[in-house]
Amino acid sequence: MERNVDKLLQDLLSAKNRLKQESDFLIFSYVEKVSSLSAMHFFQNCRSKYKGSRFFWQSADRKLKFAGADGYCIHAQGGCNRFQEVETGWQNLTQHSEIHGLLNMPGTGPICFGGFSFYDQLKEGSSWSSFSTHLFYLPKFLVTENEEGSFITATMRLEQLTTEQELRAFVQELVQLLMSHGELHANLPPLDQLKELASDEWLTSVTEAVQYMQNTPEELQKIVLARSLQLTFHEAVFVEAALLNLIKLQPNSTVFCLERGEDAFIGATPECLIKKYGDQVDTDCLAGTIDRGKTTEEDAQLASILLNDDKNQKEHQFVVDHIRAIISESCVEVNIPAEPKILVNRHLQHLHTPVSANLSKDISIFELVSALHPTPALGGTPVQKAMEMIPVFENIERGLFAAPIGWVDANGDGEFVVGIRSALISEQQATLFAGCGVVAQSIPSEELLETIIKFKPMLTAFAIEEMREKDCQLS
Repeated sequence: MERNVDKLLQDLLSAKNRLKQESDFLIFSYVEKVSSLSAMHFFQNCRSKYKGSRFFWQSADRKLKFAGADGYCIHAQGGCNRFQEVETGWQNLTQHSEIHGLLNMPGTGPICFGGFSFYDQLKEGSSWSSFSTHLFYLPKFLVTENEEGSFITATMRLEQLTTEQELRAFVQELVQLLMSHGELHANLPPLDQLKELASDEWLTSVTEAVQYMQNTPEELQKIVLARSLQLTFHEAVFVEAALLNLIKLQPNSTVFCLERGEDAFIGATPECLIKKYGDQVDTDCLAGTIDRGKTTEEDAQLASILLNDDKNQKEHQFVVDHIRAIISESCVEVNIPAEPKILVNRHLQHLHTPVSANLSKDISIFELVSALHPTPALGGTPVQKAMEMIPVFENIERGLFAAPIGWVDANGDGEFVVGIRSALISEQQATLFAGCGVVAQSIPSEELLETIIKFKPMLTAFAIEEMREKDCQLS
């Protein structure tokens, strides 16, 4: 990097001098290959200076990892037009961008990273208020690991009033970041309390939802109801420690973290909402869940039960039909296997049908996200009716839980996943979320058990292997 410092400064000065009006701006990005720097190390090293404006991503196949820090927020008014407004904001930035150094490396250059809330409005005083209904960063500094190696992207917004002193400070900040090294040593503080929130009330809600669907089968066939679990620690939680546990323990899952101020939303989701590279798009139909066995034979028996269970097959088919209809509107060569397979994670087995297709018209990843969210796997069937009824039966605010989180680059390529197997961390407290699909045939006690199973991935993130009775305080 040192030998390129002078050239980088000159490129910045030259780009800034090309701005002809005060209203002009330029998003200047510089990409360089670096050695011995991982995204996770970078995320941790940025803690002291940039905590509250960092993000982390590791794809399910572990071929792409990146961490960003000190982002420029992409502004939007929110509400029902938030997907379009974020897209417009991002397009405005990319239309005024230049990339210097290495070009066309996956996951480098200007990146838009963030998430949308499940609903387009939040309640007043919501615990999700720091994230709003949408939060997207263009990171100032980004470390990317892909199959070609490790790369640093440094991005600065240049204006006519930007001074040479500010340019020099930006370059020096980059140099210092690349010189900072350290071992991954984050630890979790002792757990003071594990508290299930209103599980009895949730069981009542499931019972009422089942009765509603039995009485009005033409209105609602499925509804997804979620609940939460609260962990209180002796000291503030190190997000890095939880992320390291997720990376280690949750294969076949996308690990993510999005920070805002003192809050962080983290998770290890098995569900891809949409992946777009050029004209190729991929998505997952993921619905139907069962526990893992203690032996290979038990695993296979449980998988067989899941594959042959009418309730879970019905739930899964709702998702397949919904995604097929939406993808077919803008794609050709839609490939959907006739039968689901089993997707195996550390704690869970899922019915999984992968979908791939080729775009037949010009449509952005944000438009695809808007069209797909929420799938019946997270909302219900019909989707609109389920969205209306979830607040009637559910006693939590979802925020980013079960909602789209992901990234898009300057070419419009990227990936969004569904924010499940997730938790909201706020200083000493972590709130875990889990939901399940409820249909007219559902047995409430079995649905409660399914949520307990779905809490397991995030419990292990906080080094808790099981929900022990002596730790639970029901309210």
